[in-house]
Amino acid sequence: MATVSLVLVGLCGIILSAPAAPQVEAARDVLYCASCGEQITGEYVSALGKYWHPEHFVCANCRTPLAEATFYEKDGRPYCQSCYEDLFLPHCCICGRPIRSAYIENVWGDVYCKKHEHEFQTCFSCGRLICGSLTGGGLTHDDGRHMCSLCGRTAVYRVEDGEVVLDEVRRAMKVLGLDLRSASIPLRMVSLEDLREGRARDLSGHISTSVWTRGGKVTERKIEAVSILYGLPREHFAAVAAHELMHAWLFLENYPELPLHVEEGLAELSSYLWLQQLGTPEAAYRMRAMESNDDPVYGYGLRLALKSCRQVPLDKLLGYIKRQRRFPVEVQQGVEIERRL
Repeated sequence: MATVSLVLVGLCGIILSAPAAPQVEAARDVLYCASCGEQITGEYVSALGKYWHPEHFVCANCRTPLAEATFYEKDGRPYCQSCYEDLFLPHCCICGRPIRSAYIENVWGDVYCKKHEHEFQTCFSCGRLICGSLTGGGLTHDDGRHMCSLCGRTAVYRVEDGEVVLDEVRRAMKVLGLDLRSASIPLRMVSLEDLREGRARDLSGHISTSVWTRGGKVTERKIEAVSILYGLPREHFAAVAAHELMHAWLFLENYPELPLHVEEGLAELSSYLWLQQLGTPEAAYRMRAMESNDDPVYGYGLRLALKSCRQVPLDKLLGYIKRQRRFPVEVQQGVEIERRL
């Protein structure tokens, strides 16, 4: 399962409205003050399409005189800059100050000053900036991964805890017709270095298999181990498990060697379907990241798998792929090709 983060969705906006300056003039016609309603006989302030006694043109919140100052308008009422910023501008989730210029809004709805973007580490799992105000801090694993405290609440570190999650995913896959039966699938908790040394394509999990033959015929197909990064939050760990167990199912069902985008697309589909049934914000975040992944193997493969799966039942799709080694929907030279199953 490819690791992709969605971090920035509301980039660089200017959210402080332009200030205005009132006009102080001498009354020539019969004018009435918009504040007290009395006739104005001397100097007056012209602002917001109305007329005011100079001493009555004040901030709607703190009553600071505005006749000789710039002001900001909200719903037809004048405000001094300080009150306008405190009352109506979003406040940075990190420093707490009103946001006056460039800002970032992440997929979790956190809004913060753009200047903070490079001040903190990013969580390996959820993509949040790791700081006290957003995540309650975090930690750095020995392999260099940064993890926020929110993700750390359900982090899986022990093999026995991971096996519980693995069994849960296996049962869910069985409901989909992806029955791994009684196959022994040992679990290994690994680091990034372990995956890199094993030359894994995916730096969150990996599956090791072996095939035994006698006289040129296959006598046994065996899952040596499923390796998953330690310290992932439970939802992320399970999504990786669903991905790797799909590889295991294809292997045990004796599928032919498939093009990378087809096999990884099916594995990503398994992960996606697992996340879909969770219905949590964390699952929705990961699904969006998977859908928007521009990787030509993982992202492209998943999008083809999803489109194919929406057209035909999963069992029929898998049967077609076993025979044809491709999705019924492909894109060739920018043109979508659909094949009959």
